[in-house]
Amino acid sequence: MNFFEEEIAKLSRRVKKIGENPIPGKLKSNKLLYEVELELRQQQLEAWHRNRPFVEPGLFQPLLQALGFEIGDYIMAADRTSHADQHFDTVRTMGFPDSLCDRTIVQLAMLNEQHMPPPVLVVMHNNACEAIKLSANALGRLSNSQMYAVDVPVNAEENPEETLAYVTAQLHELVRFVEARFPGHKFDEALFEELLEADRVATECCRAVYEARKAVPCPVEGRDAFRELRLPSWFSNWRPVVQYFREWRDEMVERAKKGISSMQEEKLRFLWAVSGPFYFDPFPLLAERGVAVPFFHYGMAGRMWGELYPNYGEEHMFGRILTPMEEMARFVMYNSWAGLGHRWLNDTLRVARDLKVNGIVNFIQVGCTAISGLNTLLAENSERELGIPTLNIEGRMLDATFFDQSEFETRMDVFIDSCLDRKAAV
Repeated sequence: MNFFEEEIAKLSRRVKKIGENPIPGKLKSNKLLYEVELELRQQQLEAWHRNRPFVEPGLFQPLLQALGFEIGDYIMAADRTSHADQHFDTVRTMGFPDSLCDRTIVQLAMLNEQHMPPPVLVVMHNNACEAIKLSANALGRLSNSQMYAVDVPVNAEENPEETLAYVTAQLHELVRFVEARFPGHKFDEALFEELLEADRVATECCRAVYEARKAVPCPVEGRDAFRELRLPSWFSNWRPVVQYFREWRDEMVERAKKGISSMQEEKLRFLWAVSGPFYFDPFPLLAERGVAVPFFHYGMAGRMWGELYPNYGEEHMFGRILTPMEEMARFVMYNSWAGLGHRWLNDTLRVARDLKVNGIVNFIQVGCTAISGLNTLLAENSERELGIPTLNIEGRMLDATFFDQSEFETRMDVFIDSCLDRKAAV
């Protein structure tokens, strides 16, 4: 089966199971989430069969959907694959290094093995990390597709007006690029504005959920905090996705107000950073020890949740309402991984301080160029500025052979004990 078929089978089982045997205490909105994801995979599979054009959108999915493309989530598909070992073998036979961030190289194997449809257009950017940009380049070359690169300066906060104009001009040029090379693809400005509005509502919901996560006990389970969100514009049928975000927000806010939590007593709270092992679940151990994980901090987290950088529609940064294309440009200007090293350090510490965490679990993803060399600095700064320890633990997202699970859990136990001792000594 290809990736879409596997996802359809998995999500169908989940929807059926929740419908027949809902688990008490679980979010009711989860059912709607799985339903909209199931519909997405069904639509993607049908589009593939009908030879509709797929695109790797970078982070410009509202713009690319408004240009008439099917949105391909190639990197996020790699996160969910159940054939990681097979894909690593394929990566090696293809001649690519297997030491880069797992998701960036596994997507190439998935394309090569026809688990995903080849994109006709790849839009890449430098506002995340070099590995993502280079793997997008490889994705385009493997599929013999058109490619378009967007340059986002790493010092956007120093010259925001200049950067906004510079990136916006490139997006207007992207529209001209597509319309010239893909006959029949015309920019639907009304659809673009609808998608931006849908994403605006979703990010407002995310901000409300972020505030709810400050409650003690924390209303979110660790595994749910670890979920990387997809905004409505990833979906061809985005309206029920907006409804999901609203229902999810309402449930989380209600839990925070009522003190509802999945653990009997919250003894500690950790900030989890960068990535984690997708092949086993470290969160039951944390829950058993009374450790809440209110936030997962990755590159776009502070932007998605509206905590570190402005959301759609906010006027205070530039003192005016932005045009829709400027809003799209601003969205990609700010990423904790897309600037100089101090941006990642400061953003991580800011969230840790805001959520009053007792420790940071910094998962050092092998091949992660975005945080390379910053791990010791993070530990030193978190200790000096916040008085909290950082567990720097190296691992891989998808390669289960890299380290032993029992060793990982032992180190986590030792770290929890240390944090409990610190808390008791205060």
